[in-house]
Amino acid sequence: PVTTLGGQWSVVSGPGSIVNGFTSILQGQPGCYELEYTVSSFVNADGACTATESFFLRITEEPDPDFDLAEEVCWDGVPGSITLPILYDGETFGTGGTIVYNWTVTGGPGTDPTFNDATIQQPTLTVQGAGVFVVCLEEGIDYDVCGSMSPLTNTCSVTRCQTFTVHETSVEVIPTWEPIGPFC
Repeated sequence: PVTTLGGQWSVVSGPGSIVNGFTSILQGQPGCYELEYTVSSFVNADGACTATESFFLRITEEPDPDFDLAEEVCWDGVPGSITLPILYDGETFGTGGTIVYNWTVTGGPGTDPTFNDATIQQPTLTVQGAGVFVVCLEEGIDYDVCGSMSPLTNTCSVTRCQTFTVHETSVEVIPTWEPIGPFC
């Protein structure tokens, strides 16, 4: 029907509450929303004098990864003798989706350190050789099907990296979280 009265938006389903009612701006949490818009030919119209259209809208979140890692360590030359924690302190919530973690490490000249699991939030890093290494976390979010929309995989991924130095000495020195690193 033709109308000059405007229409009415409503949220049929979604992961969170809507801020400020919902007139023409949707402010909500990330996730899948089913929205409906109804227009009437005149006030209190029903039946053939109204029209309703519904559709799905997916709101995504931009990942915000971050982590802390010792900047340097003194290593005794025995592969696997030092295992270091990685402290995740990012601010990705993953509401309405599943956070995907992908840790990598490159550098050298020694053998690259290894992760106990490169797909979890807080892995440990095991020293395998001396060198300067770059540890990176790529973080994205997978979203399920939303209405007729296909799933999204690893959307809007963001990568953060830090440099990590391994010095080979006759003794290992486990680093502390103090501002001054280990003395080899």
